[in-house]
Amino acid sequence: MSLKDVRGWTPLHEAARTDNWTVLGIVIEFDQLGPLEVDARDHEGRTPLAVAAGAYTRPRFSST
Repeated sequence: MSLKDVRGWTPLHEAARTDNWTVLGIVIEFDQLGPLEVDARDHEGRTPLAVAAGAYTRPRFSST
């Protein structure tokens, strides 16, 4: 089963982005998580590892 949001992010992407080690551990140990989920790419081609390494940039909003 593959759980992805509108960005193509899996729970592992979100856990990596937030540095939530508890959730990250749960997601990694989840028995249905296979190698394809660990290497899952979002709609922009980023893996959870890339997100954890800081390749994710939050959208910036303008006041204009």
